[in-house]
Amino acid sequence: MRGRCGDGGALRGEGRITVGRSGTGEAARGPAFSPGAIAKGTCFSLLVTLLGATFLGLAVSLTEWEGIGAGLDGFAYVSIALGGMFAARQGRRLGWLHGIGVGLVYYAVTTLFFHGDFSLSKTLSSEWLLGALWAAIAGAIGGVVGVNL
Repeated sequence: MRGRCGDGGALRGEGRITVGRSGTGEAARGPAFSPGAIAKGTCFSLLVTLLGATFLGLAVSLTEWEGIGAGLDGFAYVSIALGGMFAARQGRRLGWLHGIGVGLVYYAVTTLFFHGDFSLSKTLSSEWLLGALWAAIAGAIGGVVGVNL
């Protein structure tokens, strides 16, 4: 009989000790990868972006403030990270992978719908790939944080 961590087998000198067993925790139930979690996280990111843009638009129209310009990219990455956190909480495992999925889907959707001059050939440009990389990094960071909450 092999001793497992926590059953006292090691104290009785019964041979090997199994330090940890993969797939035994609460988070291990269900599939490892959840496309539904990525869809929910992407929708959450888009909602955060929409609400943020609405409040920003109100602030600009009601005041003499001229906006933040380049800070909008940073806001998009924060939205992606929040969506990655949400997706990771939904998926319960592989937070980094769910976050990367949210980042890439968010970036593809916003590029497709909100860039008037978009074409499929632009997805191979270094500019688009760099933006997708940053979106994936933001999503992965959010996913790592979200799965550990």
